[in-house]
Amino acid sequence: MNLGREWSFVDDSPSVGLTTVKFQKSVEMVTYLACFIVCDFKERVGSTQRGIPIKTIARSNQFNSTEYPLEIGIKATDYYEKYFDIDYVLPKQDLIAIPDFVSGAMEHWGLVTFRETALLFDPLESSTSNKKRVATVVAHELAHQWFGNLMTIIWWDDLWLNEGFASYMEFKGTDACEPTWDMMTFILSDDVGPVMELDSKLSSHPIVVTVNHPDEITEIFDAISYNKGAAVLMMLESFMGPENFQKGIQDFLKEYKFKNAATADLWRVLQTVTPQLDITRIMDTWTRQMGYPVLTYTVNGNMLTVKQSRFLSDPNSNATVTPSPYGYKWDVPIFYITDKNPTLQSKWLYMENESVTIELPTDFKWVKLNADQRGFFRVNYLPAHWNALATALITNVSSMSASDRYGVIDDSFSLSAAGSLPYSTSLELVQYVKNDRHPVPWSAASGKLSYISSLVYITNLYPGFRKFIITLVEPSYSELGWAQLEPFLDQNLQTTILSLACLSDYTPCLESAAERLSKWINNANEYIPPNFRNLVYRYGIAQIGDATVWNAMWDRYTTENDPNEAIKLLYGLAFAKEPWLIHQYLDLAKTDKVRSQDYFTVLEYISSNPVGLPIVWDFVRNEWQYLVDRFTTNNRYLGRMVGTVTSKFTTQIRLDEMKEFFAKYPDAGAGARAREQSIETVQNNIQWLKINKPDLENWLKENGFM
Repeated sequence: MNLGREWSFVDDSPSVGLTTVKFQKSVEMVTYLACFIVCDFKERVGSTQRGIPIKTIARSNQFNSTEYPLEIGIKATDYYEKYFDIDYVLPKQDLIAIPDFVSGAMEHWGLVTFRETALLFDPLESSTSNKKRVATVVAHELAHQWFGNLMTIIWWDDLWLNEGFASYMEFKGTDACEPTWDMMTFILSDDVGPVMELDSKLSSHPIVVTVNHPDEITEIFDAISYNKGAAVLMMLESFMGPENFQKGIQDFLKEYKFKNAATADLWRVLQTVTPQLDITRIMDTWTRQMGYPVLTYTVNGNMLTVKQSRFLSDPNSNATVTPSPYGYKWDVPIFYITDKNPTLQSKWLYMENESVTIELPTDFKWVKLNADQRGFFRVNYLPAHWNALATALITNVSSMSASDRYGVIDDSFSLSAAGSLPYSTSLELVQYVKNDRHPVPWSAASGKLSYISSLVYITNLYPGFRKFIITLVEPSYSELGWAQLEPFLDQNLQTTILSLACLSDYTPCLESAAERLSKWINNANEYIPPNFRNLVYRYGIAQIGDATVWNAMWDRYTTENDPNEAIKLLYGLAFAKEPWLIHQYLDLAKTDKVRSQDYFTVLEYISSNPVGLPIVWDFVRNEWQYLVDRFTTNNRYLGRMVGTVTSKFTTQIRLDEMKEFFAKYPDAGAGARAREQSIETVQNNIQWLKINKPDLENWLKENGFM
């Protein structure tokens, strides 16, 4: 139960052999937080600095995997009590791993429920990414004990107050628990970058959105509520200042303890802490209209005149389809540094002003707007300044922070994809990463290069583009290789490098993966370090995965007890090269051998395999009624799965198939917006090839890759 036991006794009451248990009376709480579980699981117990008992609970054969989440649970609770200046109000906190659970986790007050992969960590079987996921999900759910539980929303319009805050605090909480992980830089690659991609489409929506139907409630549990919510809070903290932000949050939670609140209530309380800022006016431009701006400028000597306009992934789309009360203008906090002055300085560009002027040192070579990448906007520099940024990074990687290095890569490629910057600029700039040893800028580079690879995969550009990527990863691959590394950041960098190398068909990487898989198949005791297993299973089976190997891996999966290892095996099985093995996998996935929670994951994994993509697309269309009957259209994961499967389509034929499929089954339920986004994504993919293929081909030829 949410609360602890008040007393219990065994007296054959109410009938012989039964036990009556009475629990403490609950505090005031919303009904969706109520939870009770009957199980015979095993628990590990610890306590916070104030003596609040914390338990991690799991199946008995997973007990050894409950130590790390307990450590995080204790540290995060202690951190939140200090940060919020409010004690955790319940007498206990249980964290329980559920073998088959529809969500990643759920913040039931005092009895938080998790998928096993989101709570359990075995050092011998779990990877660094598994460890990071456990830490962040535990930190996220415990943040909800204050934001969402102690204070809760009036109505679902303001869901982001729960989820955006928990998403932002998960990075702060994890950073407090694991200070060497640099989590406040990882927020860029984990949360901000992906949602900027989504929010640049016409099919996005504001953070605060009207909700009138149960399907709409389910639907808005999405990246806008979570990731963009976190991103604008990070920006808010940057211009309020950390101490003012924290004080405002403390005051807000104290005022609305055991009460309901709306977004406007938060802004009102924060306003009292920083009376010089019009918090409501500023933040309404970010929460009550979708999208975000791109900043451009002109220069006169050392004076920059900065303007804003809405950034769209397809600038030719009809931006007036969904009007905004703010005309798609924002109050933009501009933090900036130059090569002459690394100290953060700031200026405001208000929505009613045409521009703002920034004075820079007279002899500056480069300027970095949106310094430290805390703002939710993009910047398009003048060509000379793009070149100066690239030169600075090639000369000295440390001339900018990892956050700023991430920012210039993410902005340049996103601007190029939208036709606002020549791809030659992005491709020249990204070459500095040969000397970068931080995983977050590399994550940006890997994501953008992989995206282009997926679009040109069926064109004559792919071999040349693959060669270009290999020139970038070779130095880091040679340095890091497949050795087991200790520092967290090095481990993350290594897996990013190895993944991009194998994805780009780098022969040494593929051969190593195949060799390791062969040894593992032939010897059940062969140990593959957890950080390498996804790579070995995926690229190994693609190299040597005949039916014997595939069936051996499937057999290992069916007997695997560790939930993180089971997911890795499901991932590898999706990359068979024989179509009939993919069909066999789809049939097996419908049985009880694959848990319901993992079913859509399997379909999405298969769609990442070029051989599997057309097969799983046919399966989704032919088996749609089965999927709806099993999961219902109110299941948001069903709707989003379609978008994931179709996201790499690049032809009009596939787009027509999607439209025909959606017309045949018009009831999208909680997947309505996901359908709009999937159509827009494929339209953008088609447009991308038309616009960018010639220029990319010329650049590859000019630089000797074709």
